Amino acid sequence: MTMQWLEALPNAPTVIGAVGAVATGTVFVIRARAKSIAALRNALARCWTDEDGLAGHERQGVDLDLRLSEAGLVGQVTSKTADRPFEAHVYVGWWRVTLVVSELRRRSLARVGRVRLRLTDDRRLDWRLVGERGEEVLPKQTQLWPNPRRSARLSLGRRRSY
Repeated sequence: MTMQWLEALPNAPTVIGAVGAVATGTVFVIRARAKSIAALRNALARCWTDEDGLAGHERQGVDLDLRLSEAGLVGQVTSKTADRPFEAHVYVGWWRVTLVVSELRRRSLARVGRVRLRLTDDRRLDWRLVGERGEEVLPKQTQLWPNPRRSARLSLGRRRSY
């Protein structure tokens, strides 16, 4: 039994080195993911619109106003087909961005629809409605870009802690 341990002893530095390399690599990937998600949140926190700015582009009539808050990336969606604004909650991941559009009905939030967002290389925001929920008030697919003419109408006050 002692001989087996002595025979495995020369391999110990290799095993310890491999475990250290895997741990270092994992920490590096976790930090890179956190930085990437934070940068994407900051890039999305603005006013977006699909106003007719490109020749031949048909306006779907949606405006998205997003702000960073203590609760994450939140805001509101206004649509040409709806007579009221909706709440927007954005969930940013490394591989995808999901926008959950909801409204207050009675005393609870009801989901209107779920949208996949993708920030393109030319700083446009691709909008794609997922599922059939919300098709009557939200566009199925459109492209948004930053709206420089509209200042933020959404004000998110900080909560006071006593």
